[in-house]
Amino acid sequence: MGRKAINKVDNSINVFLVELHKAISKVGTDSLIEVFSELKNDKPSSKEEFIGEKIIQISCEHYEIKEDVFATDLRSDGVYQDFMCVVSYLLKKYAKYNQNEIAERINRHKSQISKYITRIAFLKPEDRTSDIALNNKLTTIEQKLVEFLKKQNGKKVKSKDNINN
Repeated sequence: MGRKAINKVDNSINVFLVELHKAISKVGTDSLIEVFSELKNDKPSSKEEFIGEKIIQISCEHYEIKEDVFATDLRSDGVYQDFMCVVSYLLKKYAKYNQNEIAERINRHKSQISKYITRIAFLKPEDRTSDIALNNKLTTIEQKLVEFLKKQNGKKVKSKDNINN
């Protein structure tokens, strides 16, 4: 590293330390540590959590549901139920969440998660016209997710083989 680069890094560190000192003086050490902890906890801590958040993001975009309210009971129509089925299924298949983890993430009881996943597992678009739209949405969202994951990994994406556990 050249002298200019070292000076630039040193200057950045100095600026950071001055700003940190100002923040500590203003709010106190404990408050600042608490803020840093919250910021750290807002980010997924594992690959599965990262995938889970991406599943929710892609699904919300597709269904035009705001991410910050998707886990509330603001809608009780079929579209919302289909959305929850898709999210639950994909969280199980790709993020490897168990039913309790899915229930916690989407703010539902674990018995409801079983119903959501079973609904997707027993789709029969060839026999039931009501399943065609749900199957198409699931396929579209899953394709977007797989594309994203391939770009992230640069390799084939593996999913849990048996999602009905």
